[in-house]
Amino acid sequence: MRRAISMATSVAIAVSAGAIGYLLVLVRTPPDGGAPTGGPSAVTAPLPGQPGAPGPTKGSAARAVTTGLGAPPPHTGVPSPLPAAAPQAGRIEVTAPPRGLTFRVNGSFTVSWKNTTGENVNVWLHTKSGKSRPERLVMVAPRGGNKPTDEAIVTLPRVPAGPSYRLEVAAAYGPATAFSNTFAITG
Repeated sequence: MRRAISMATSVAIAVSAGAIGYLLVLVRTPPDGGAPTGGPSAVTAPLPGQPGAPGPTKGSAARAVTTGLGAPPPHTGVPSPLPAAAPQAGRIEVTAPPRGLTFRVNGSFTVSWKNTTGENVNVWLHTKSGKSRPERLVMVAPRGGNKPTDEAIVTLPRVPAGPSYRLEVAAAYGPATAFSNTFAITG
């Protein structure tokens, strides 16, 4: 029984060592507890191709030992590429309010969107006056939902009346953004 436990422990150590890229050589200790001939009872060495490993091996003994224990085969010397971070995919599409509506200052209405980014969104009020570029005025709905289709209630701040306002629905931390149809605000 004692020998079976000792062998099971040795195999567990060998599997663990093989899983992290080391070749474990087990040398049987004599039953009288004396030192084994040929070295210590367990010797670890890096597998071929690992840092600190001796030159390339000609045989397949290392591969046979680690494969027989259920460990992955030794490193071949060719670095495996690390998994690349997945680029943020997806887009946002504003589905409401529809074109041609007029809203009052301090009035509230619903903005809705489709979001395939999986991120929460912020909703900003934009204006365009004359020939200038549209500009962000104020965030009107912070941290909107991240569901595939979602909505938020927007309350307009006190802004000058005008025909060229729109909402921007933008991913909180990514580049995805979309704009609503243009609407007017009256005083």
